[in-house]
Amino acid sequence: MDAYLAVFLTPGLHAYAEVFGVAAAVTFVATPLVRRFVIAAGVIDQPSDRRVHPKPTPTMGGLAMYLGFLAALGLSRVVPFFRDVNGASPEPLAALVACTLMVGLGAIDDTRGTTALSKLTAQIFIAGVVVLFGVRFAYSWAPWLPGNGIVVLSGDLPVILTILFVVSVANAVNLVDGL
Repeated sequence: MDAYLAVFLTPGLHAYAEVFGVAAAVTFVATPLVRRFVIAAGVIDQPSDRRVHPKPTPTMGGLAMYLGFLAALGLSRVVPFFRDVNGASPEPLAALVACTLMVGLGAIDDTRGTTALSKLTAQIFIAGVVVLFGVRFAYSWAPWLPGNGIVVLSGDLPVILTILFVVSVANAVNLVDGL
């Protein structure tokens, strides 16, 4: 058997594919439902100088993504491959708490609006919650370095990079979550 093909037949890859497939399917099914709900609720972004869309656009698409995330996280709790991660690691709970808080922040921003500073402050706080769960970047990979290229991060750098990453991902999702 070809070594490349063997990678695709590993149990770990199958487990990841199942979880990803459920997340994608639930998000796909939830998107039109969330869109209908949001339109009925009147949560629509109007075009302006600060907006990229030329016509009124329903917001809160992050809610559909969140439902896909919840389904994937729920499935990962019962897939044997993920048993150790779910039992011993703070990452799943940290992701659940952070995503729930981010969805709440997004809902407030989409319905009432927030200032850029207050939203950034809340995002940094939520990223800090992730760090308090013990989740942080401890290693990085720099392929141009000698050896295997793995760099151990120390001091405050893991905390700073984790907060920057969480805030960056939250803002990237916010840019594309229009329905």
